[in-house]
Amino acid sequence: MRLINLSLIIILGFIEALLLNGCGAYNAPTDESDLQQVANYYYQPGKTDKLSHAVLHDYLSEKSKDLITFEAWDKSDDADAINNATAVSLLGPQNNAGQTYQVVSVTVVFLDKEGKKHRMTYSDTWTLESGKWKRLSFLPTKADYQKAFQSGDFVTAQQKAQDWLALNPYSIEANQSLGFAMIRASAANNAAILSAIKYDEALPEPPMSDYVSMVNFYESIGTNEMMLYENLDNSVGSKVDEIVNNMIAINPNDSITVFCASNWYQSEKSKEEFLLKMKNSTSDSDDIFDFASNIHDMHFRFTYLSGYKETPGILLLELEAYAVLAEVGHSADLWDLYRKFEATKGTFEAIKPALDNMASSDAAQWAGKIGDLLYNSKDYDYAQQLLDYGSKRDLDAPQIKLLAQDLGSLKK
Repeated sequence: MRLINLSLIIILGFIEALLLNGCGAYNAPTDESDLQQVANYYYQPGKTDKLSHAVLHDYLSEKSKDLITFEAWDKSDDADAINNATAVSLLGPQNNAGQTYQVVSVTVVFLDKEGKKHRMTYSDTWTLESGKWKRLSFLPTKADYQKAFQSGDFVTAQQKAQDWLALNPYSIEANQSLGFAMIRASAANNAAILSAIKYDEALPEPPMSDYVSMVNFYESIGTNEMMLYENLDNSVGSKVDEIVNNMIAINPNDSITVFCASNWYQSEKSKEEFLLKMKNSTSDSDDIFDFASNIHDMHFRFTYLSGYKETPGILLLELEAYAVLAEVGHSADLWDLYRKFEATKGTFEAIKPALDNMASSDAAQWAGKIGDLLYNSKDYDYAQQLLDYGSKRDLDAPQIKLLAQDLGSLKK
């Protein structure tokens, strides 16, 4: 009888382990001072079965737990953010004020509602507590920042971001939040800039767990908003540059870091140096497209893309570059180059596969943006093709609405 009971205990234990870890999942770490073991277990990269909220909560630092109850955390986006990880890597460690920290870089791949694949990388800070690695998460402090920012109180928002950084000095999100508050404060009294970007403080940042909305949020920041970054006071600009440098030092591959370095640096040379380093770190065509699409110096964009196979995405970027240079340069040679490229490599059929591979909102925005450039060059038929395409993908996309207005004016 005892043998049967022992066998039953073993079987039940095996079943419990499967329920907790999932078939093929990473097992609980045998040594919680080994962050690689802990990270593999916590994020379960490449596995479909994820850990329960209760298990994830156990890995929060004591200071994180002190600021929020389990019940409140359990309902938060932070509890659901650990999902769809494909890879984790360790950065650091760092010592700060007698405390040991290490950043975990997490790459996630996910599908949107249309089945389009997206990829992004984010960063989590972990700290060593009594010989065990624990994750930092300060949701109440983040909420205080968001409340101040969305109410337009950018001075208070900056202080809340500083409070956040005091708790987590290696937070990419907190650094970005501080930079956003500084930039918005700098522009708050500039009516021309605010009018040009159709300033909307009511737009909330999506939760980290909603990856599709996060991608759309950053990609929806239009060209006009570049005015915010390009018209900063020197003192504010230097502080923003310092924030970008901090983010790069923490994790240059973080998707938020890439966005901020590509847009916030006050020096075009600094932007170019960063993007060249990122280019040399990958051979993935999606990465190259993302990096090059952030290059607003079109001469440099051509240099950046040289040597790469002209995929539909690359052709789309080159078509935009030729159109911008022709429009800005106003020279016959540039117009000839643009017309030749448009008629041979930059046709609608050539770039359409790139648009087809994007989420509807992104494809419509690109179609509208390129269509507007074509409208300005009086290539109305091609612009209409892009309007028709973009309207089918997302009729409410701002760039499509703008292109529709432009083409509609021709019929009056």
